[in-house]
Amino acid sequence: MGVYRLTMVMVVFLVAGLMSCGQQAGKGADTSSVPGKVKETKDFKILVPDGWEFTDFGNAVIQTYNKSGTSMVEVRKAGFNMTDKDLEATQAMLVTQYKGTPLEKVDMLGLTFLKTTYDASSTHQTTYAALLKGGVKLSIGLMGAKHETDPTIQAVLKSIVLK
Repeated sequence: MGVYRLTMVMVVFLVAGLMSCGQQAGKGADTSSVPGKVKETKDFKILVPDGWEFTDFGNAVIQTYNKSGTSMVEVRKAGFNMTDKDLEATQAMLVTQYKGTPLEKVDMLGLTFLKTTYDASSTHQTTYAALLKGGVKLSIGLMGAKHETDPTIQAVLKSIVLK
């Protein structure tokens, strides 16, 4: 998919309003079956599988993605003073715009996320969104044809630690 496609995916996240503690996403997440290294930023820790790239945009946004650009996990903190209604409206926009799945509540990282899965820019994606202290929005985006079951993407998701 390459840099162009990754840039387009980032634009989709931006347009969709996704720009808007230390607990793991998976309870007892076992990422040992996926070789790689844990990268750490000021805001997050995340597994970067062998053969994948990692980008820290320096503004509480990180991505890890395979070199072909067909799979990606993005974690983003943005905004402030958002309310639960704001969060729901943003996620509902994804459902409407991309014919996503109905919003589902998912508990992970000690937070309750609103989740939807959809196809946008020719990619299959899931977006999780929750509120942190001060109304900061935390978004986790997964991208890839079979990201819901792909063991590498799931290991990356389960490795996320908020700081």
